[in-house]
Amino acid sequence: MQLDDAIARVVEVAAKQLEVPVAAETAFVADGLLDSLSLVNLIAALDQAFGVTTPNEELRAEHFETPATIAQLYVRQLGGQ
Repeated sequence: MQLDDAIARVVEVAAKQLEVPVAAETAFVADGLLDSLSLVNLIAALDQAFGVTTPNEELRAEHFETPATIAQLYVRQLGGQ
């Protein structure tokens, strides 16, 4: 999967889960869109959308700052660039 495609999927899933408009550069935590419960729900939805299970060691704040950082995490898990 290409990074741009992954970013688009993250934006789509996040907008649905958070029920707010999400752009590729949305800063989830800094903009106050994610708390601990909404993060868990978002990870579950993204894992389902990408068909993977995110390992606990990848659950670090820096991976969930923006759709781009989240997409990079999933692209790596899928073996892409």
